[in-house]
Amino acid sequence: MALNDILSAMRVLILDADDGPVEAGARREWIGRKFPGLTSDEADDLANVPAERFGVYTETIFAGERSMLRWAFPMSMAVIGRMLHERDPSQSAGHHEYDFVRAMHRHGPWRSHSVRDLARCFQSYVVDGRQDLVEAWPGLADLAAFELAEVGVFYATDEPVVGLRLQDWASISVEALLMMPIVVPAYVVMMSCRFDVLAFREAWQDDGMLPASWPADARTFVACGREPESLRCRWAGMDAASFTALSAMPRGDVMAINDLAQAWLGAQSEGAFADESAAFGAFCERLAEWARCGVLMGPA
Repeated sequence: MALNDILSAMRVLILDADDGPVEAGARREWIGRKFPGLTSDEADDLANVPAERFGVYTETIFAGERSMLRWAFPMSMAVIGRMLHERDPSQSAGHHEYDFVRAMHRHGPWRSHSVRDLARCFQSYVVDGRQDLVEAWPGLADLAAFELAEVGVFYATDEPVVGLRLQDWASISVEALLMMPIVVPAYVVMMSCRFDVLAFREAWQDDGMLPASWPADARTFVACGREPESLRCRWAGMDAASFTALSAMPRGDVMAINDLAQAWLGAQSEGAFADESAAFGAFCERLAEWARCGVLMGPA
């Protein structure tokens, strides 16, 4: 029997299988049924390895995976841990998170070394495999998508763009400003959420605590880019008209600020501003915020 068959059986015992029986005879029979391709001697050898020894590897692997998910999805994992702990207080939130990760592996195993792949597995499992949690608080699906988006922006391939020099804008004419070239990088993420996700995150970052009750529905719009100086992910909140206009802009292509201005004005409701001067001022405020967040950049 090839070595890879033994290794495959060990992988299943560590990652995919239930713990199985502990008593020697029952465990030998269980392994024989589970891995019929092994020889009798090979099945004997596996059965002689104590179940708790495989369990050490299992716990190490899934505890490590849980730690990675806590880094990538700090808020979502905390929400899940609390929801499951409230259902079953006999186990700690951390224990419930561990069980969640093992169940996630059965739903869609993480087979690579990519954190982005792990993040996609997590978000897929939340949305497709844990309707019980999403039904308890529908905002969980948006929260997971929000944190997945940040992982994607963080690991995205660099693009030939540079930060916009906001300090130069005050010294140039309106015409010159409107003709300045800009780019919406391809890695920028724009999304709509059913609750105020930025306020939720700000409260979380202040004290690391979840709210006593889940936020009420309140449709919000956000975009994530990279700060030009630090390259850290940074989110910008926006109104519906700005979201519509910015979403319509091509990704990765050079355009003029005027192109975005026209789309932004076209998305406004009638009478949104008292006059053209007020509209231009409001647009410039948004333009500066998008530039600070790296949602808008200049071509390199």
